[in-house]
Amino acid sequence: MIVISSPKAQLAIYSLDYKPSLTINAEYGAYVAQGKLYTSANHQPSGSQFTNRFNDPEHGRPAPCNDQNIPTLDDLQVVLIKELDLPTLGGLLRAEGYDLQPQKDFWGLVEVYDIYPDETSVLKHPRYQDVIEVEGWLLEKTPTSTQNQNLTDFFYYEAIPFMMELGLLTTTP
Repeated sequence: MIVISSPKAQLAIYSLDYKPSLTINAEYGAYVAQGKLYTSANHQPSGSQFTNRFNDPEHGRPAPCNDQNIPTLDDLQVVLIKELDLPTLGGLLRAEGYDLQPQKDFWGLVEVYDIYPDETSVLKHPRYQDVIEVEGWLLEKTPTSTQNQNLTDFFYYEAIPFMMELGLLTTTP
């Protein structure tokens, strides 16, 4: 799987010569870049097909880390992301074929934290420090750019080993 980060809508729309197989949190204001196979997004307002399940419990979407509809991609398929945050990382792990069920309490907290970071239940959750640790690591280590960039090596050689080291990935795809 090839991971491309595109920080701006114009770059996501015009600089790619192909439509990615999958997009994960490739949301730019009201514009959501869509993938050929699937689009995992949940930050749009109520009434949108890409709203979260807290805004619309009946039709809202889960965060990518909990989105069981994300397909497993092969080595040459492209996934487009806006940035590498925790919900996006979980979505990428799903696309790589990892089973996140063994850590469902962690990924469930990630989803709530993404929408309501200051909610008391989040701050008092036993996995809160794990979320803060991984989020801090991502902020510190993830390469950033104002242009599109390939994050494939970072995902495979840094992010996955870090998650395994913390015990947040216990299986192989």
